[in-house]
Amino acid sequence: MIEIRNLVKSFGPQKPVLRGVNLVIRTGESVVIIGRSGCGKSVMLKLITALMPPDSGQVLIDGEDLVTLQEQDVYRVRQKFGVLFQSAALFDSMTVYENIALGLWEHTTKSEEEISRIVAEKLALVDLPGTENLKPAELSGGMKKRVGLARAIAMSPEYVLYDEPTTGLDPINADVINNLIIRLNERLKVTTIVVTHDMTSAYKIADRIVMLHRGVIIFDGTPDQVRNTTDEVVRQFIEGRAEGPIKQTAVVAANPDPGIIRHPVPKRVKLRSKVMPE
Repeated sequence: MIEIRNLVKSFGPQKPVLRGVNLVIRTGESVVIIGRSGCGKSVMLKLITALMPPDSGQVLIDGEDLVTLQEQDVYRVRQKFGVLFQSAALFDSMTVYENIALGLWEHTTKSEEEISRIVAEKLALVDLPGTENLKPAELSGGMKKRVGLARAIAMSPEYVLYDEPTTGLDPINADVINNLIIRLNERLKVTTIVVTHDMTSAYKIADRIVMLHRGVIIFDGTPDQVRNTTDEVVRQFIEGRAEGPIKQTAVVAANPDPGIIRHPVPKRVKLRSKVMPE
């Protein structure tokens, strides 16, 4: 279970993002977080995985508070998570195989034969068998997302986090991703957290939908409860209306998605990649 208590985060005195967020995500749930661009949805994911510290508050993962854990324990708890980033965030200098195998190389002692089997298994789960030797530049946007998803589940995580999984995809490819999320939830029995403003996706994949607005959770309910709500702020957002209580302001993302990562490939990856199956 994930429990968030009074979580506060700002980026300087002029940029408060979260103003005391409280949220409980139970084991096995699929929870979708909605809200305007720049409202702090992606920041919440980074705080849940301890990729950045909060100003105050608690993030409890199975009863352990990430905020107070020692560094080595944070790394241990973080291995319970798989993350699909908004732009897939693949290493463009690495093959599909190397991208998916990276976590297994760095954090396990599995043999190359075992890793090869796992990579093939995860690619089959996302309907991309036989693509191990392709580079990210050879993939469509939808294929990149699916490779990113295969990488996210390669370590058999308990929690899978999705940051805008359908952004940049046409409606058909977006629905492919939605179906994959549902299928993986059922087959892998994971707890799912999805950040999105795609309401078609939210209605399809969510057990619960929560809305983040002005730094706090203002709504928490089932998809049917969202559809039938009389809350004018929520209704304006889900209907995509310019007119309403949410006023139009310049929105700057709190922490923009980095897209494809272009950092140097770790030395160990270069060594292990030499024995990658043909």
